[in-house]
Amino acid sequence: DIKQFFHTDSQTVVEWYFRNQMNDGRVDLDGTPEEVFNQVARLRHLGLTAPDTVDLLDRLRQKGWDVPLDALRVEDCAAAVAGALKKG
Repeated sequence: DIKQFFHTDSQTVVEWYFRNQMNDGRVDLDGTPEEVFNQVARLRHLGLTAPDTVDLLDRLRQKGWDVPLDALRVEDCAAAVAGALKKG
């Protein structure tokens, strides 16, 4: 049953989704969620959004902060910001 599959194997579905972002019938973005969301400008160009954590880190980067863009979880984002503040 497809409903059960989506419920029990949601990680596979998420990975499939990120590996198969289509644009005019061709794969436009391919990779892990971290790799796909690192492409913030490309996402915006396609009319998509990055997670709030990545969006925040991208905005900080634009202001000169030395932070990674691969922090998808809030905890990872907070650690990245804290690390940048300690360096700063």
